[in-house]
Amino acid sequence: MNIVGIIPARGGSKRTPRKNIKLLAGKPLIAHTIDAALRSNLINKLVVSTEDREISEVAKQYGAEVIIRPAELAQDSTKTAPVLIHVVEELEKQGYYPDIVVLLQATSPLRGEKIIDGAISKLINSDKDSIFTGVKLGKTMPKWKRGYDGNLVALYDYHFRPRTQEPGLMEDMYAENGSLYAIKIDAFKQYGDFLGNNAEVYETANMIDIDTPEEFMKAEQSIIEAQKTSEVLEMFDSIAKKYDFLNNIISLGTHKFIKHQAIKNVPLKKDMKVLDLCTGTGDIALLVSEMFDRQIQVSAVDFSENMLKIAEKRAKTHENISFTLANAINLPFEDNSFDAVFISFGLRNLKDLQAGIDQIKRVVKEDGYVASLDTGKPKGLFGSIFRFYFFVLVPLLGKIFGANPEAYRYLPKSAKSFPSQEELVKIFQEKGFKDVKNYNFAFGAMAEQVATKKFTNP
Repeated sequence: MNIVGIIPARGGSKRTPRKNIKLLAGKPLIAHTIDAALRSNLINKLVVSTEDREISEVAKQYGAEVIIRPAELAQDSTKTAPVLIHVVEELEKQGYYPDIVVLLQATSPLRGEKIIDGAISKLINSDKDSIFTGVKLGKTMPKWKRGYDGNLVALYDYHFRPRTQEPGLMEDMYAENGSLYAIKIDAFKQYGDFLGNNAEVYETANMIDIDTPEEFMKAEQSIIEAQKTSEVLEMFDSIAKKYDFLNNIISLGTHKFIKHQAIKNVPLKKDMKVLDLCTGTGDIALLVSEMFDRQIQVSAVDFSENMLKIAEKRAKTHENISFTLANAINLPFEDNSFDAVFISFGLRNLKDLQAGIDQIKRVVKEDGYVASLDTGKPKGLFGSIFRFYFFVLVPLLGKIFGANPEAYRYLPKSAKSFPSQEELVKIFQEKGFKDVKNYNFAFGAMAEQVATKKFTNP
């Protein structure tokens, strides 16, 4: 199947001059999209459309083909669809006939190859004629829009008004985020556009579409944070095989007992649906399953593939446990999916603590429970002893037992910047959780916050 990726890149940007080749986190803006497209397993031809000589040279330097567009397709008023048509016509003259045309905007540098391949695969395996990346805005009810004529138009049937407690009766609403559009060639030629008449959405997190200097700065910060997340991921992947062994050493054999007590602090029942977030090698998922005779559904999530492989191996006889590779700040679950969410020694590893808690709140049901177990900040004499052990001896133990030494320097460093148990109680309360309780273990060296998501009637 011939799948062409097309990156339009005009030289005449007004609000951010020369933005397509302006350096972003160390390389030209357009290079981020070129790199992602070249890493795609499905795009087999990548073309940059431009009228600008310098953009053309940069695009070729980073591995893209270039088709020079005529001046009439490089104006401020030029729309994207005619540019794509021009590229396809030029390719067909060269003997290349695409089956799918993929539009990749250079101004969306945060879209990686997994999103590209995920969206294209979804289109290929569907009866839809096109697809776009989009973010879910919520439900159409009770939203309205004002038309060009000034009149209000409801986005739902207000004569059939479902209650907010009946989310299954409400329609989902999405917004394009502009990072990717893909269309099958027949629909492309029929409609002359990058969306057809029967489109699908590929859900992603909200992405930055750079148009202003402020958005450029925000994107650069996001890329730097993503690079840090990648470093943490590589670190956890590297210590996966020795993770359980070293946990036993570092916790002096207490970590499973503490996790067992932490689970008991949440009023779980059989047949509940539980999410174990940042599952690591699966301790919480396995303990919950065993405590309820495997009569409880557990979804275990982690962003480390190596950790998940070990967890899956440990849980091979637990058919009630499913595993998902995902990031905690972009969970692939519907709203109100779980009766309880556990996150054990994971909250402090999130690049965005607030976004992580927002995701947890989104996926837990009304009246459901959230429990976060993590390092605490003990006080007094024991606090001094703990800090010496944690900051001096733990990295030494990691080195002695042959683990990645950087990982066990990261552990105390991440705990140092993590909020105290008292601060976490306030954070959960500020997020709207109710009945927030704190449970200290080992004199406060570890602490668990348990909270309830309560539904408030209007």
